[in-house]
Amino acid sequence: MQQLMMVLSTSYLLRPLIMLVILSVCAGIVGTVVNLRAGEFRAEAMVHAVFPGIVGGFVAGGTDSIAWGASVAALATAVALTTGAKNHNDVATAVVLTSFYSFGIVMSLYFADKSGQLEALMFGRVLEMSTARMWQSVVIAAMGAVLVAATWRDQIILAFDAASAKSLGVKVWRTDFALNLGIAAVVVAGAAVVGVLLVIGFVVVPAVTARLCARGPVSMAVIAALVAVAGSVLGFWAMLLETSRPISPQAAITLAMLAVFAVVVTATELRRAVK
Repeated sequence: MQQLMMVLSTSYLLRPLIMLVILSVCAGIVGTVVNLRAGEFRAEAMVHAVFPGIVGGFVAGGTDSIAWGASVAALATAVALTTGAKNHNDVATAVVLTSFYSFGIVMSLYFADKSGQLEALMFGRVLEMSTARMWQSVVIAAMGAVLVAATWRDQIILAFDAASAKSLGVKVWRTDFALNLGIAAVVVAGAAVVGVLLVIGFVVVPAVTARLCARGPVSMAVIAALVAVAGSVLGFWAMLLETSRPISPQAAITLAMLAVFAVVVTATELRRAVK
């Protein structure tokens, strides 16, 4: 209770917690479609491909410009991935992943004097979120969730009956592009909080957990959002514990979501064994 009151009364703790909860809800919606459409590799490619945009934004205008730089890279990546998906070519996805990420590394080393906070860009710094960055991330994450929700029917049709999608009136390229933009939005928003590498946990882990116990796509999205929120709150709580060594909140959040996944897997297997 004392820790809760401290968070609610301290702005530098309250801001990231609000952002994590909103990100969790948006990631639950986007991650559900990613899981149902087997798009985890696409999400991983997006995570790595936005890195040059993050570095470029940081070099150009500091931490407050990271979201805008990442958004430009994410848009370019979404177009590239959608075009590659149209040709059913995973090689194109792999090329996008490696080329964009390599370019980001080169940029970070070339501008070493200005981007010495490479570790922060990779793994994030939860407690350094300003009000401006919080609202940037909230708007971007919400836009991604709205895009996926607006194309929900078509996304589900493509997930379960891709062969008949066109005959049912689904615009495949447009639907794929909406999903890629949704993934990009969650990645860009999450990178400002937990870093570009750990944000993949928000997209993949809650949705995988939800699929084990959900009865349909909508309930899966709700459960995925709840799992992500639970992991965020547990990880944030772990950060506030008094320990001999400081606990990384970003890593704690990811591990908390994985712990929830492990519990659900164990419970599911025990239930099957009893039957």
